[in-house]
Formats: sequence, C-alpha cells, structure tokens
Amino acid sequence: MLVLEDKLLDNIIAYDLNLECNKILISQIFKHFQPCITSEWQLEKLGFLDDDILEQLENTPLINRIEENLNSFDELVKSSHLKLILVTSIDKTKNFKQVDITENKIRNIFSQTYTKKDKIREDIKLHIKDLLSDKKNITIKDKYLFKEWAKNSKVLDEILPQNGNLNIFVHFNETNDFQFKLAKQELQKMRKSMKTEIKEYQSKVLHDRYIIAENLEIILSSVLGT
Repeated sequence: MLVLEDKLLDNIIAYDLNLECNKILISQIFKHFQPCITSEWQLEKLGFLDDDILEQLENTPLINRIEENLNSFDELVKSSHLKLILVTSIDKTKNFKQVDITENKIRNIFSQTYTKKDKIREDIKLHIKDLLSDKKNITIKDKYLFKEWAKNSKVLDEILPQNGNLNIFVHFNETNDFQFKLAKQELQKMRKSMKTEIKEYQSKVLHDRYIIAENLEIILSSVLGT
C-alpha cells in the first residue's frame, strides 16, 4: 500500500463514489496504483467525514482508512507498505519518498535508476531505511559486501533498523579471514540488539545486490556503498 496526496485522494474517492472527477488524473493514478491508506486527518481536510461516505469507503478495495491517529503525510508514508506517496508535483522540502505520477520515470514494479550524484544517492538510502524500518527479518545477499566494507558498513549503519534478525550471504572465497572477522565484530557493535548471522552463498551466480525483508525485495544493481 501507498499514500496519495490530497488532490489525488480527492479524485479517487470521487471516482469511487461516482462523483465528478478528473479523468486524466484517474488514468495516471491507475498506472501506478495499489490500494492506498488514509486517515481521519486527511479525510477531514477533504470534507469526507460524513457517515454515509465513510460507510461507502469501508466497502471499497481502493482505499484503506486506518484507525491510527496519523496527522501528517510523514506519518502516513511511514505506515504504508512501500513508504512512498503519489503526487502531482514534487515538494523538495519534504523528507519522505515522492513519486510524480505525471512523469513516466517509474514502472509498476517501482524500479528507479539513480546516478552517482550524492544528493540522489542519499534519497534512495533514506527510502530503503524507511522500507526496512518496521521489518523484523532482513536478508542481504552481496558477493563483495566485505571487500568494500569501509564504505558498505556506513551504509548498513544508516539503513538497518535497531532490532530484528539479520542474515548476510557472501561468497567466502571473495572474503579473507581478516575481512570476515572485522565485519562480524563491527556488525555486532553496530546493532547490539539485532541477531546477526553470516552465511556462505552457495550459488556462483550473484551479480546484483539483494535486500529481502519479509514481503519486500530490493534489488541493487550497483555497489551498495558507491
């Protein structure tokens, strides 16, 4: 699930209630759409707290009104599965992940391409951190994770939650004993409340970097720390 800005939620509710809506926006929404979450705070802003309307919204598969008292888009985005919000214009003052539906830069599987520009790289790291924030079981598969440990350890420290279970798969033949021991010690210091296991990845084919967290899979096709 994801979040919709006010203009988009207003139109999707109108669409669902057979009211007048912006059909161009509706078609753009459905290019990227999953069921969205909203709260009483957002519905009140849009004037949709009428009992009859709320009853109709309870029966729609398009919108999930959560019971938690979330009073900002930041809180809503953090409660969503994909940790992002669909918008019609990017607000650069916001820290949460935004996807402009009027641009065709993102596919339904939510893949994006980033350059090596520092600001953009920070953006994806923050998004991954949000995606992992409520996950209890995380698996990382990275053939060269320990060879680039000085860089990658900093990234892991930035994106990993404080608790849970962490399984790391590497190719042992790409890691010497010193790198292995150093990485294991630093991981334990980094996340004292996280149970960490390091295992050998058996298959010889491991080109990309994978982060698997319960029902979420992130594929990184470049070195994690660069």
